[in-house]
Amino acid sequence: MKCLSIQQPWASLIACGIKDIENRTDRKLVPPQRLLIHVGAKARCSLDSLPLAYELPIQFAEEIGAFDRNSELVKSAIIGYVDVVDIVNDSKSLWAQYAPDGEKQILHYVLKNAKLFKTPILGVKGRLGVWDIPEIDENNLPETVDLPKVERNGQTIIIPLGPELWSQFSEWYNNSDIPEFEFELTALDSNIDFFFKNGDGEDADLEPLPTKQIILKSKDGEGITTDFVDIYSECLTWEDTGEPIYYEDEAGNEYVAATIHITVKRK
Repeated sequence: MKCLSIQQPWASLIACGIKDIENRTDRKLVPPQRLLIHVGAKARCSLDSLPLAYELPIQFAEEIGAFDRNSELVKSAIIGYVDVVDIVNDSKSLWAQYAPDGEKQILHYVLKNAKLFKTPILGVKGRLGVWDIPEIDENNLPETVDLPKVERNGQTIIIPLGPELWSQFSEWYNNSDIPEFEFELTALDSNIDFFFKNGDGEDADLEPLPTKQIILKSKDGEGITTDFVDIYSECLTWEDTGEPIYYEDEAGNEYVAATIHITVKRK
Protein backbone atom coordinates (compact mmCIF):
# COMPACT_ATOMS: atom_id res chain seq x y z
CA MET A 1 0.00 0.00 0.00
CA LYS A 2 1.23 3.51 -0.73
CA CYS A 3 2.50 5.63 2.15
CA LEU A 4 3.35 9.29 2.75
CA SER A 5 5.59 10.66 5.52
CA ILE A 6 4.14 13.65 7.37
CA GLN A 7 5.66 15.46 10.33
CA GLN A 8 3.92 15.94 13.65
CA PRO A 9 1.61 17.45 14.70
CA TRP A 10 0.16 17.53 11.16
CA ALA A 11 0.12 13.71 10.87
CA SER A 12 -2.02 13.21 13.99
CA LEU A 13 -4.32 16.10 13.06
CA ILE A 14 -4.90 14.47 9.66
CA ALA A 15 -5.48 10.98 11.09
CA CYS A 16 -8.00 12.41 13.58
CA GLY A 17 -9.95 14.10 10.79
CA ILE A 18 -9.09 17.66 11.87
CA LYS A 19 -6.70 18.76 9.11
CA ASP A 20 -8.21 18.22 5.65
CA ILE A 21 -5.37 19.56 3.49
CA GLU A 22 -1.77 18.39 3.11
CA ASN A 23 0.41 21.11 1.61
CA ARG A 24 3.12 20.01 -0.84
CA THR A 25 5.21 21.67 -3.52
CA ASP A 26 5.27 18.59 -5.78
CA ARG A 27 2.60 16.30 -7.17
CA LYS A 28 3.55 12.91 -5.71
CA LEU A 29 0.54 10.90 -6.91
CA VAL A 30 -2.55 10.83 -9.09
CA PRO A 31 -5.79 11.01 -7.06
CA PRO A 32 -7.93 9.35 -5.93
CA GLN A 33 -5.41 7.45 -3.83
CA ARG A 34 -5.55 5.92 -0.36
CA LEU A 35 -2.36 6.52 1.61
CA LEU A 36 -0.97 5.21 4.85
CA ILE A 37 0.00 8.07 7.16
CA HIS A 38 3.61 7.74 8.29
CA VAL A 39 4.95 9.98 11.04
CA GLY A 40 8.47 11.29 10.61
CA ALA A 41 11.15 11.26 13.28
CA LYS A 42 11.08 15.03 13.80
CA ALA A 43 8.20 17.31 14.77
CA ARG A 44 7.43 20.31 12.58
CA CYS A 45 6.17 22.47 15.43
CA SER A 46 4.44 22.35 18.81
CA LEU A 47 0.68 22.19 19.28
CA ASP A 48 1.07 25.07 21.73
CA SER A 49 2.52 27.39 19.08
CA LEU A 50 -0.20 27.19 16.42
CA PRO A 51 -2.14 30.27 15.25
CA LEU A 52 -5.79 30.73 16.25
CA ALA A 53 -7.02 29.52 12.85
CA TYR A 54 -5.56 26.09 13.67
CA GLU A 55 -6.12 26.18 17.43
CA LEU A 56 -9.91 26.51 17.26
CA PRO A 57 -10.64 23.32 15.24
CA ILE A 58 -8.27 21.44 17.56
CA GLN A 59 -10.13 22.90 20.53
CA PHE A 60 -13.47 21.71 19.11
CA ALA A 61 -12.05 18.22 18.49
CA GLU A 62 -11.01 18.10 22.15
CA GLU A 63 -14.46 19.23 23.28
CA ILE A 64 -16.11 16.29 21.51
CA GLY A 65 -13.40 13.79 22.45
CA ALA A 66 -11.87 13.37 18.98
CA PHE A 67 -8.40 14.57 20.01
CA ASP A 68 -6.25 14.82 23.13
CA ARG A 69 -3.45 17.37 22.97
CA ASN A 70 -1.93 15.95 26.15
CA SER A 71 -1.33 12.48 24.68
CA GLU A 72 2.11 11.78 23.28
CA LEU A 73 2.50 12.34 19.54
CA VAL A 74 4.22 9.21 18.26
CA LYS A 75 7.08 9.38 15.78
CA SER A 76 8.67 6.98 13.28
CA ALA A 77 5.40 5.08 12.96
CA ILE A 78 2.40 4.47 10.72
CA ILE A 79 -0.65 5.83 12.55
CA GLY A 80 -3.54 5.57 10.08
CA TYR A 81 -4.63 6.22 6.54
CA VAL A 82 -6.45 8.84 4.47
CA ASP A 83 -7.88 9.24 0.97
CA VAL A 84 -6.36 11.90 -1.28
CA VAL A 85 -9.40 12.74 -3.42
CA ASP A 86 -7.97 15.67 -5.38
CA ILE A 87 -4.93 17.92 -5.78
CA VAL A 88 -5.66 21.62 -6.30
CA ASN A 89 -3.93 24.96 -5.81
CA ASP A 90 -6.92 27.01 -4.65
CA SER A 91 -8.48 25.15 -1.71
CA LYS A 92 -10.74 27.23 0.55
CA SER A 93 -9.80 25.14 3.59
CA LEU A 94 -8.23 27.15 6.41
CA TRP A 95 -5.44 24.52 6.41
CA ALA A 96 -4.40 25.45 2.84
CA GLN A 97 -1.12 27.36 2.65
CA TYR A 98 0.00 29.73 -0.08
CA ALA A 99 3.52 30.56 -1.21
CA PRO A 100 4.76 34.17 -1.25
CA ASP A 101 5.00 35.81 -4.66
CA GLY A 102 7.93 34.49 -6.67
CA GLU A 103 8.22 31.21 -4.78
CA LYS A 104 7.18 27.75 -5.94
CA GLN A 105 3.43 27.17 -5.88
CA ILE A 106 2.01 25.09 -3.04
CA LEU A 107 -0.33 22.25 -4.00
CA HIS A 108 -3.23 21.27 -1.77
CA TYR A 109 -3.80 17.55 -1.33
CA VAL A 110 -7.53 17.33 -0.51
CA LEU A 111 -8.05 14.71 2.21
CA LYS A 112 -11.15 12.66 3.10
CA ASN A 113 -12.09 9.61 5.17
CA ALA A 114 -9.17 9.80 7.59
CA LYS A 115 -8.76 6.86 9.97
CA LEU A 116 -6.56 6.56 13.06
CA PHE A 117 -5.17 3.13 13.98
CA LYS A 118 -5.96 1.93 17.49
CA THR A 119 -2.35 0.74 17.73
CA PRO A 120 0.31 2.51 15.64
CA ILE A 121 2.85 0.47 13.70
CA LEU A 122 6.05 1.54 15.43
CA GLY A 123 9.66 1.62 14.28
CA VAL A 124 9.03 2.49 10.62
CA LYS A 125 11.57 4.76 8.98
CA GLY A 126 10.25 7.34 6.54
CA ARG A 127 11.24 8.08 2.97
CA LEU A 128 10.86 10.97 0.58
CA GLY A 129 7.81 11.16 -1.62
CA VAL A 130 5.18 8.44 -1.84
CA TRP A 131 6.53 4.96 -1.15
CA ASP A 132 5.31 1.39 -0.76
CA ILE A 133 4.58 -0.69 2.34
CA PRO A 134 4.12 -4.10 0.60
CA GLU A 135 3.12 -5.98 3.77
CA ILE A 136 0.00 -3.80 4.23
CA ASP A 137 -2.92 -3.65 1.81
CA GLU A 138 -6.66 -2.93 1.84
CA ASN A 139 -7.37 -6.47 3.10
CA ASN A 140 -5.22 -6.38 6.25
CA LEU A 141 -5.42 -2.83 7.53
CA PRO A 142 -5.11 -2.53 11.32
CA GLU A 143 -8.19 -1.81 13.42
CA THR A 144 -9.13 1.87 13.51
CA VAL A 145 -10.59 4.22 16.11
CA ASP A 146 -14.25 5.21 15.79
CA LEU A 147 -13.72 8.94 16.23
CA PRO A 148 -16.71 10.85 17.67
CA LYS A 149 -18.55 13.42 15.57
CA VAL A 150 -21.61 15.65 15.85
CA GLU A 151 -24.68 14.35 13.99
CA ARG A 152 -28.22 15.55 13.35
CA ASN A 153 -31.18 13.23 12.78
CA GLY A 154 -34.27 15.32 12.10
CA GLN A 155 -34.92 17.34 15.27
CA THR A 156 -32.43 15.35 17.32
CA ILE A 157 -28.76 16.36 17.68
CA ILE A 158 -26.20 13.80 18.81
CA ILE A 159 -23.23 15.47 20.48
CA PRO A 160 -20.24 13.50 21.82
CA LEU A 161 -18.54 15.07 24.81
CA GLY A 162 -14.86 14.81 25.65
CA PRO A 163 -13.82 13.70 29.16
CA GLU A 164 -13.92 17.19 30.68
CA LEU A 165 -17.39 18.12 29.40
CA TRP A 166 -18.77 14.63 30.07
CA SER A 167 -17.56 14.82 33.67
CA GLN A 168 -19.33 18.17 34.14
CA PHE A 169 -22.51 16.86 32.52
CA SER A 170 -22.50 13.61 34.55
CA GLU A 171 -22.05 15.48 37.81
CA TRP A 172 -25.02 17.72 36.96
CA TYR A 173 -27.20 14.89 35.68
CA ASN A 174 -26.65 12.58 38.65
CA ASN A 175 -26.25 14.92 41.58
CA SER A 176 -27.32 18.50 40.90
CA ASP A 177 -30.61 20.14 41.91
CA ILE A 178 -30.08 22.71 39.15
CA PRO A 179 -32.80 22.09 36.54
CA GLU A 180 -30.73 22.87 33.44
CA PHE A 181 -27.21 22.22 32.16
CA GLU A 182 -25.42 24.67 29.84
CA PHE A 183 -22.20 23.95 27.97
CA GLU A 184 -20.20 25.53 25.15
CA LEU A 185 -18.71 24.29 21.91
CA THR A 186 -16.30 26.15 19.65
CA ALA A 187 -18.16 27.48 16.58
CA LEU A 188 -16.62 26.59 13.22
CA ASP A 189 -17.72 26.69 9.59
CA SER A 190 -17.64 22.89 9.70
CA ASN A 191 -20.10 22.51 12.62
CA ILE A 192 -22.35 25.57 12.68
CA ASP A 193 -24.85 24.08 10.20
CA PHE A 194 -25.73 21.30 12.65
CA PHE A 195 -27.27 23.95 14.90
CA PHE A 196 -28.30 27.01 12.87
CA LYS A 197 -29.93 27.90 9.56
CA ASN A 198 -27.69 29.30 6.83
CA GLY A 199 -24.86 29.86 9.31
CA ASP A 200 -21.26 30.70 8.49
CA GLY A 201 -20.02 31.13 12.03
CA GLU A 202 -19.84 34.91 11.88
CA ASP A 203 -23.32 35.95 13.05
CA ALA A 204 -24.11 35.99 16.77
CA ASP A 205 -27.87 36.02 16.05
CA LEU A 206 -28.21 32.96 13.82
CA GLU A 207 -31.63 31.30 13.70
CA PRO A 208 -31.53 27.87 15.41
CA LEU A 209 -32.71 24.81 13.53
CA PRO A 210 -35.82 23.12 14.98
CA THR A 211 -34.60 20.86 17.78
CA LYS A 212 -36.53 18.75 20.30
CA GLN A 213 -33.87 16.69 22.02
CA ILE A 214 -30.10 16.34 22.33
CA ILE A 215 -28.35 13.04 22.93
CA LEU A 216 -25.07 13.55 24.77
CA LYS A 217 -22.55 10.73 24.45
CA SER A 218 -19.39 9.85 26.34
CA LYS A 219 -16.17 8.78 24.66
CA ASP A 220 -17.06 5.19 25.65
CA GLY A 221 -20.34 5.42 23.74
CA GLU A 222 -22.69 5.89 26.69
CA GLY A 223 -25.60 8.08 25.60
CA ILE A 224 -28.10 10.09 27.63
CA THR A 225 -31.12 11.72 25.97
CA THR A 226 -32.00 15.20 27.21
CA ASP A 227 -34.70 17.71 26.33
CA PHE A 228 -33.56 20.72 24.33
CA VAL A 229 -33.94 24.10 26.06
CA ASP A 230 -31.96 26.76 24.21
CA ILE A 231 -29.09 27.40 21.83
CA TYR A 232 -27.34 30.57 20.69
CA SER A 233 -24.05 31.66 19.18
CA GLU A 234 -21.84 34.34 20.74
CA CYS A 235 -18.78 36.12 19.37
CA LEU A 236 -15.69 36.07 21.55
CA THR A 237 -14.39 39.54 22.41
CA TRP A 238 -11.19 41.09 23.67
CA GLU A 239 -11.36 41.87 27.40
CA ASP A 240 -9.84 45.34 27.12
CA THR A 241 -11.84 46.68 24.16
CA GLY A 242 -14.92 44.47 23.93
CA GLU A 243 -14.31 44.13 20.19
CA PRO A 244 -14.84 40.76 18.44
CA ILE A 245 -11.78 38.54 18.07
CA TYR A 246 -11.03 38.23 14.35
CA TYR A 247 -8.42 35.95 12.83
CA GLU A 248 -7.20 35.00 9.34
CA ASP A 249 -6.18 31.82 7.57
CA GLU A 250 -3.20 31.52 5.21
CA ALA A 251 -5.26 32.80 2.28
CA GLY A 252 -6.23 35.95 4.15
CA ASN A 253 -9.86 34.93 4.73
CA GLU A 254 -11.19 36.56 7.89
CA TYR A 255 -13.18 34.78 10.60
CA VAL A 256 -14.59 35.74 13.97
CA ALA A 257 -14.00 33.51 17.00
CA ALA A 258 -17.33 32.35 18.43
CA THR A 259 -18.91 29.79 20.73
CA ILE A 260 -22.15 27.83 20.61
CA HIS A 261 -24.05 27.84 23.92
CA ILE A 262 -26.35 24.84 24.41
CA THR A 263 -28.78 24.35 27.31
CA VAL A 264 -30.53 21.05 28.08
CA LYS A 265 -32.65 19.60 30.87
CA ARG A 266 -33.32 16.10 32.13
CA LYS A 267 -35.82 14.18 30.05
